[in-house]
Amino acid sequence: MSVSGDPKADFQEREALARLDKAVGKLLDERIALLGRVGELEALLDRMRKGKADPVELQNRLSRMESENRELEGRIEEGRDGIDRLLSRLRFLESQR
Repeated sequence: MSVSGDPKADFQEREALARLDKAVGKLLDERIALLGRVGELEALLDRMRKGKADPVELQNRLSRMESENRELEGRIEEGRDGIDRLLSRLRFLESQR
């Protein structure tokens, strides 16, 4: 900490320390998240080694889920279009009152 007695220098130093503290906190949070992910991947790898998880089946399942996701996104978009049409009709009817 500055002992210069210069309020501006003291403020700048406190601001710099606050930014550093925030950056270190963010890095620690990211490290914790990465360690959790590493644990998940190690568990999956262990399952594969023991023959409990088939990588080909996992890939096939992922492909099916991605396809299903695209289909669901399309259905959501269709639903939004339908809602937009209904809202337009309601606005028109309201304007006719």
